[in-house]
Amino acid sequence: MRYVVTGGTGFIGRRVVSHLLHTRPDAEVWILVRRQSLGRFERLASEWGERAKPLVGDLPELELTDETVAELGRVDHLVHCAAIYDVTAGEAEQRAANVEGTRAVIGLAVMERDGKSLQRFSSVPVVDRSEIDPFSLGYPWVLRNPSGWQMWYGSHVEWGAKGSEMVHIVKDAISLDGLKWQPTGRVAIDVEGPPEFAISRPCVVRDPGLFRMWYSRRNPNYKLGYAESTDGLVWRRRDDILELAGRPGTWETETVEYASVFDHGGSRYMLYNGNGYGRTGFGLAILE
Repeated sequence: MRYVVTGGTGFIGRRVVSHLLHTRPDAEVWILVRRQSLGRFERLASEWGERAKPLVGDLPELELTDETVAELGRVDHLVHCAAIYDVTAGEAEQRAANVEGTRAVIGLAVMERDGKSLQRFSSVPVVDRSEIDPFSLGYPWVLRNPSGWQMWYGSHVEWGAKGSEMVHIVKDAISLDGLKWQPTGRVAIDVEGPPEFAISRPCVVRDPGLFRMWYSRRNPNYKLGYAESTDGLVWRRRDDILELAGRPGTWETETVEYASVFDHGGSRYMLYNGNGYGRTGFGLAILE
């Protein structure tokens, strides 16, 4: 089994590589690494062993030679970890790594019939930047509906010199087959104005007669938000009724964000991150 991991020498990426090599004896892991970072790769490779191989290139342009592509051959799985997480970084630097870099390496994945493996469907985005979404798209959440598929996603509509000067909202798109998508231009969840400047990471559950959405709202620290809709198109924010009961742990006193809600065993659960995007772990809550 052949893997390609971007950002494989970074904090998260190197742990992904170690996990793949440790848990999959047949794995061959190619790590995309900048030429100036080969020294770091070699130090890590001394622990990883010969199944870890360097793929010398950079984002946003991979610039792989024909010889490298031929040696790499068929890729079974791609894990994209390369990104700039510092919101104070310059716009050009963030765009190159996070927007153009992602454009270069990801596309749609299609689950095989065994329900276990995923294969890349396309090397280009299924929803790309446009006049409707001029800067970036992310955090897609997709549900099936009677006429096809519906997606809610995050979109930057303004971008400033500092992270707090951006405006990030949730929009939606529709598809008949789940492959070809049409952004509607419709705003699902908008910011309420300063100091709130971002709504991100939607999670949608459809109950009988009601859609429910959990999301992260930033003003300036992250908090969780909640909205309801009867049709999945027009939403009413009801942030005031969302509450995490009990005394928060020290790991969640500054921020709470990126909720993922699911049903299991007759109960509804929420996974969520705490301080620093889940720097020291994540929480589990149950609906009472």
